[in-house]
Amino acid sequence: MAQVGERGGATMTYEQVKNLKPSDLLITTYGVILTLSQLKYLHSTFVHHLNPKHNFMKVEFLFRAATVNDCPKIAQLFSIATDGVANYIWSTLQTGCPGLSLIEIGTKRYAKEQTDFSYQNCVVVECNGEVIGMMISFPLKASEAESERNSEVANHSESSLSEPDVLAPYYRLKLKAPKTWYIAGLALFPEFRGQGIGTQLLDIARRQAQEQGFQKLSLLAFEQNKRAVKLYERNGFKVIERTSVVSHELIHYTGNVLLMLAPAPGQTHLKLS
Repeated sequence: MAQVGERGGATMTYEQVKNLKPSDLLITTYGVILTLSQLKYLHSTFVHHLNPKHNFMKVEFLFRAATVNDCPKIAQLFSIATDGVANYIWSTLQTGCPGLSLIEIGTKRYAKEQTDFSYQNCVVVECNGEVIGMMISFPLKASEAESERNSEVANHSESSLSEPDVLAPYYRLKLKAPKTWYIAGLALFPEFRGQGIGTQLLDIARRQAQEQGFQKLSLLAFEQNKRAVKLYERNGFKVIERTSVVSHELIHYTGNVLLMLAPAPGQTHLKLS
């Protein structure tokens, strides 16, 4: 593939940007590679970031704490992160939210404060002022996992309670990871994957765990989601336990869901007790 721009500078004229071919890559200020599809995604904003004096463009990623205004994007990204599990949970709340889409229900839930699944526990990634990724993480305690499960069950309609407990595998695994810093979701829009942003978000989670005095980080991943599992393994996570997924039309994967743990900074190895 042809490469344009240069590492550390990423300078291109507007004419060069317009003449990019699908096979071209733009290497940005910090060595991040930007494809033509990403340029199309940003077509309405990147022109405003051209320096009028030097006529060049810089693309940078900003990691920041989320605000309540980010909730619509957080809901979209959390739906992606959970591969349909969030959509299932939100679908059980539709009776109490007439006329709202699943993403709108998720947006309302993330706008709440002082709860685990709140924008207050999210880090978002911006590119040219647009949120393109997120991570949500918080302390996980056995009692809180059980309380969360009971809360979700209470929100199910009477008819849904006669169905298989779709959420049981996830709560069962979370109960096996008490006193860990739990990464409940991490996702990027497709155009921005493969740029190392996920690794940077995991680094942030490690720092959060260390600052809060946790020795381990935990997360759940579908075994069939090979790309996600490889990312976590590259970043020190190991599979501790697995259990079978309860199939549902809204959930993208079958097979197994994995509980993965990693040591927090300062911990030389993973203690399982």
